[in-house]
Amino acid sequence: MLAALAQIETLTAQMNRLSIDAFTDAELLDVQQRREAVVRAQPVLDHRVYQRITSQSSPISLGAKSYAAVLVQRLRISTAEAHRRLDEAASLGPRTSLTGEPLTPSMPMFARGQAQGLIGAEHIKHLRWFFRELPGFVDFQTRENVEAQLAQHACELGPAEFRIAAAHMLYLLNQDGELSDEDRQALAYIRVGKQRPDGMRPFEGLLTPEAWATLEPLMQRNAAPGMCNPADENPCLETMCARPHHPMD
Repeated sequence: MLAALAQIETLTAQMNRLSIDAFTDAELLDVQQRREAVVRAQPVLDHRVYQRITSQSSPISLGAKSYAAVLVQRLRISTAEAHRRLDEAASLGPRTSLTGEPLTPSMPMFARGQAQGLIGAEHIKHLRWFFRELPGFVDFQTRENVEAQLAQHACELGPAEFRIAAAHMLYLLNQDGELSDEDRQALAYIRVGKQRPDGMRPFEGLLTPEAWATLEPLMQRNAAPGMCNPADENPCLETMCARPHHPMD
């Protein structure tokens, strides 16, 4: 493994120094197409590494509080990127049973397409979106069939077209738009961004009906027309829809 890695490092350095002047533009695109396939297949080994680490070591033994923190420290990547890599490894990497027997990846068809260099990071991003949105009532066999169909689309389509195909399949599986309470809770989130230099923080979220029922009375009272600045002699009397940018102080 280390010898092969050394060869890759040497060959990469050599290729970065090679001249491309002798190639036509069409030939350069052919080169890039081949290199893109190589890049798309590289995470296959990453998945194996991360699955091995998370199954056989504790983050504490590796010098951090979580596996994501381990990657952040050692690879100098963001926390979000670390979580993305670990999540994708869990879906696309090899697994091991409780008795030590090797198992196929949770999403075997996507794993195969990635290994062949046909499925890229943008396809996988849309795949993860699809399964986050997929209602819980969809049974296991249907999920397996859907994964295989989506993998075929991903191998043939660009990311934008694949997103459209995935959205259409999601509609076909849930044409009534029905979600259980568990589905809503799984989709709900509140995200508070980092504090800006001016002291303010960005905020976004997706609320369940129950959460909005709790928040709405507070909004009606504290964000009602004329309440944006009680100290103002001429308070703003616009409706909430007309002033979504106003503070709630």
